[in-house]
Amino acid sequence: MSADFGAFAYVILQDGELLHKHAEKIEHETNNRAEIKAIMYGMQALPNNSKVEVFSDSQYALGVLSGRYKAKKNPDLVNRYKKMVATKSMSVSYNWVRGHNGNKWNELCDQLCNEAAGIDLNRNPFGSAHERQSQRLEDMGYNELMELYKGVRAELIRRNNGIEDIDHEHRRINEREGQSLP
Repeated sequence: MSADFGAFAYVILQDGELLHKHAEKIEHETNNRAEIKAIMYGMQALPNNSKVEVFSDSQYALGVLSGRYKAKKNPDLVNRYKKMVATKSMSVSYNWVRGHNGNKWNELCDQLCNEAAGIDLNRNPFGSAHERQSQRLEDMGYNELMELYKGVRAELIRRNNGIEDIDHEHRRINEREGQSLP
């Protein structure tokens, strides 16, 4: 997820061979909802009575869908998922894989998400100091500009929320040193 939008993707394999792949852009949802949707939509694409091994880099999604964690958030999706698995009489096992660690299928899902979203969802919108100096706004595409704008806006809001506290602390330190604020 990146600011107000993101994507989810899944791949379906049989005996190590790719049978199907799918990705969708989503808006105004959390990364946890995206992770659950990837698994849920992948399972919906399978026939009844399937024996399924789910692999995900989301410990949260695996935990709530397997019942190891209580679904305090996203109970709507978790309940829909559990009902679907029961209705389709699926046998499911859950496996965690480390994300961004060279797993062929996890990397493919990551690539599919980036393509569906139209941007690199893993890239820091602020980049490193070196990247910022070398990247000109004139050279950026619309999606890149929107991502940068959303990142800057979120950071300004985050910083603005603490301004009163910072001013108060600054005032207290200066008063202690016998100075006053300008």
